[in-house]
Amino acid sequence: MVAEERYSAVPTGLKFDVEQVTTGAQASGFGSTEDNRPFAFRVYKSTLYLEIYRADLPTPVPDKSDVTAVSEQSVT
Repeated sequence: MVAEERYSAVPTGLKFDVEQVTTGAQASGFGSTEDNRPFAFRVYKSTLYLEIYRADLPTPVPDKSDVTAVSEQSVT
């Protein structure tokens, strides 16, 4: 199953507070959305990948079952 089929799309207009960013060709980072859900992003090749997790995470490190929304965007 393709990720976009398993999870809802990232809501339009959602605001993000970025807490940590690593720059470079394979940039990555994490933070929280305006409704306090954690998120993580990474750049691989020329695509930005974003995952938003559920708000009530049982552990500090989320796994695939905690993902509530995903998005991919070209960054070229």
